[in-house]
Amino acid sequence: PKTSFLYPPYSDSSRNTHIRKIDATTLGVILDSNLGAKLGLSMTVSPDGETIYLTGLGYTEVAAVKASNLKLIGTVPLSDSWDAAVSPDSSTLYVADGQYPDIALTYVDAATLQVTQTVPLDSVSVVFGLAISAHGSQLYMPGQANYQGTDIFTLDVSTQALMAVPAVVTE
Repeated sequence: PKTSFLYPPYSDSSRNTHIRKIDATTLGVILDSNLGAKLGLSMTVSPDGETIYLTGLGYTEVAAVKASNLKLIGTVPLSDSWDAAVSPDSSTLYVADGQYPDIALTYVDAATLQVTQTVPLDSVSVVFGLAISAHGSQLYMPGQANYQGTDIFTLDVSTQALMAVPAVVTE
């Protein structure tokens, strides 16, 4: 958002996770950083452009990487992290994690990388993504309830009220 760089993650032949910092104008590689094994390849960048978060189903932690130098800041022990979103002010990381029937939305303080709250997502069996509203009060998660159909789940960040709206999928 507040950067002119691209940050594609990839895995090498040894299954180490790398991130490249690429100039968006020239598409030239500025930096390539090997972050080691056991880090997911799904990523989100904080709105302030300072931090990159790596998640991934099957991985045991969420990684925070400093965008300027691609160095690992720290990790949060969360298994099976489906996806993540960052609050508009970059202060809170929201992570959909766990496996059915224990999927939850975990709130993480971005400054300390400490879990501050965990909200169970009852009846949610699969999460296909995570997005946050521009004002930061709602989280949106396309997914499935009890492995049926497709829904858009909305979670009120302050009250933790979860609402599901069926999505009509046409081919």
